[in-house]
Amino acid sequence: MTQAATSRTQSVAGNDFAQAYFSGVGQLEASRRFTAEQLEVIYAMGYADMNQRKWDSALRIFSFLALYGATRRHYLAGLATCLQMLGRWDEAIDIWSLILTLFDDSLEPMLQIVYCYLSAGRRELAVTRLQQLDQALGAQDALKLRVTALLEQLETAGK
Repeated sequence: MTQAATSRTQSVAGNDFAQAYFSGVGQLEASRRFTAEQLEVIYAMGYADMNQRKWDSALRIFSFLALYGATRRHYLAGLATCLQMLGRWDEAIDIWSLILTLFDDSLEPMLQIVYCYLSAGRRELAVTRLQQLDQALGAQDALKLRVTALLEQLETAGK
């Protein structure tokens, strides 16, 4: 199977997983405990804590939001960002990976995974993931410039 065919197969499998996840989570009683408006008010509190760099406080809020609004990308991204800023690299990578799986319309979370690898001192893995990301992005993708620049910087620093 070619790399493109494998990628398409994985994407379809990912979409099936995402659909099942959204459907399953939507049926949980906990997901109906709070209204969308109530969750957004709580999100605003977590976002304010993030802006003030109160990572521990924000983490508690985003952990709560991830439980009760588990299908909302910005809640999961807030959780992953807090974990990342607190140096909990492996947990952050897990959440960024979940975001990639559930929301396959953007590869931005992969760049965040690369930052986690770099921060954790796993440079070789970071470079490998960056190279994969660079190949996956189209020439006109806005993320391509950031990926290319970081890859060049890492390759120059490694010499």
